[in-house]
Amino acid sequence: MLRPIPGAPGTFSAVAPETARFRLLGPVMEQLRRQQEEIERVHSELSRMNAVYESSRVELIRREAISALSDLDDVRYTITNLANQSETEVLTAQPGGARKEEILQESLPRTEELLRRGVRMRTLYQHSAHFSSGMSTYVEHVTGLGAEVRTLPSSFQRLIVFDRKFAVISLRSDPLGACLVKDLNLVEFIADTFESLWVSAKPFPTELDRSRLSLTSAEIREAVIAMLVSGEEDKVIAKRLGISLRTCQRHVSEIMSELGARNRLHAGYLLHRLMPDAD
Repeated sequence: MLRPIPGAPGTFSAVAPETARFRLLGPVMEQLRRQQEEIERVHSELSRMNAVYESSRVELIRREAISALSDLDDVRYTITNLANQSETEVLTAQPGGARKEEILQESLPRTEELLRRGVRMRTLYQHSAHFSSGMSTYVEHVTGLGAEVRTLPSSFQRLIVFDRKFAVISLRSDPLGACLVKDLNLVEFIADTFESLWVSAKPFPTELDRSRLSLTSAEIREAVIAMLVSGEEDKVIAKRLGISLRTCQRHVSEIMSELGARNRLHAGYLLHRLMPDAD
């Protein structure tokens, strides 16, 4: 509030309060202004970084929930590792009819180890697997160790569920690959899908007699008829039922002959007319 008077030592004059305020607070206000600018700059920069972080986090969560396994060795390693960690239950669904001998042999030690540890194991195959002696021998062996095996005539998704914590499903774009699912909600959905199939499936018979073979063949034939009415091609029908194209074509030929159909379109029309709920 005072300033010295030049040429008069020890003498001071009063300073206008406004001038004193400017001199005292000016540097502080300038510092605050620079700090405010820095705060706004940092805030703006962090906002941009947060958008990048959030998008990266979503992608990370997605990757953690579902991992693609494009290499067959990776698929086998993952399945073996998850099987070794399983404690309560393993659910498997294997469409496509009879499995190749080398695939059965590759999975057998893993299956035996699971069952001997007391892990419950349930497996679904298609009816067409009944006609393979190798499959019957394999099923007889694993059911003797405690496994449960059932079959369905129609196709379903290939899957394995471990303790309802992890699931491995087929990779649509790569027949040799798979998806490892770790999200518990997705795994539960996959397990529920299996349960709905399991309820309607029938036990795999290890001792096939002629009557059982006839019944299985009749159920496959009914599935062929249903898809024939829907207009599906032979290749599609064969794939969904896990039978060879030749077997499928034999069924279609026999059905057309019994109906007296001139062609597939005519057969589909006649079958539709024969259905109980047809108009």
